[in-house]
Amino acid sequence: MKILIGLAVLSFVLCQTDHLLLLLKAMHASHSYQALPPEEKVIAAELLAAAEVDQITHYVDQLGFVKLLQFLDHVNKINATEAHLLERYLEQVNKL
Repeated sequence: MKILIGLAVLSFVLCQTDHLLLLLKAMHASHSYQALPPEEKVIAAELLAAAEVDQITHYVDQLGFVKLLQFLDHVNKINATEAHLLERYLEQVNKL
């Protein structure tokens, strides 16, 4: 039973990370990315790279919460839907 619960949790984590990765890839190819200032483009690219190697929590810790909030605020001004989805997935991934 413990193994099944563990597998279910792992599957949920992988699913959330995969969704975040898909969102970051889509965002990277969208107008939102092009509209970001250069330093924000770096954060978007680094978030994508961190998601690809399953290191989002480490990257967010390294980046700092204030910079992450500033980044999300800029994305929100460009595309509120992308910002909301990104915020939701980052929150879920960082809870796990």
